[in-house]
Amino acid sequence: MSAAAYNHQDALESERAGAALGHALQSAPVHFNKTAQQLADEHGISRRMCFHAAAVHRYGCPELVKAAHDGLLAMKHCETLAKALPHDEQREFLAELPTMSNRQRHDLLALLKGDLAHRARKAGEKGVR
Repeated sequence: MSAAAYNHQDALESERAGAALGHALQSAPVHFNKTAQQLADEHGISRRMCFHAAAVHRYGCPELVKAAHDGLLAMKHCETLAKALPHDEQREFLAELPTMSNRQRHDLLALLKGDLAHRARKAGEKGVR
C-alpha cells in the first residue's frame, strides 16, 4: 500500500473513531456496558483506535478533538499531543500546523512521544523504589 493510500486510510479511520466515540460519549449510559472491542466492531474501527480516541476526548482541548474528528491529524498523533501538552500549547500547535512541513510535524511529534515515554519510565522507577 502506498504512503498516500495509507494516510488516506488512517484519516478515514480517525474520522470514524472520532465520530464513533463522540456518539458513544453523547449517549453514555447506553454505551457504558459495551467494551472497546464492541464499540470498535459496531463502528468499523480498530480497538486501538477506540483507545486513541478516548484519550483525545479525555485530555485534548476542544480544538484538538475537532481536528481528530475532521481527520486533520491522525488520531494517534492527536493522542500524543493531548497527553504531552497542556490545552494552550495544543492550540498553538494546531495554529502552526498549516505552516509546518511534514518532516517538521513528524519530528515534533516524535519528540513529544519520546518525552512521554521518558516521563512514564521515570514515574515507573519512582514507584519501584
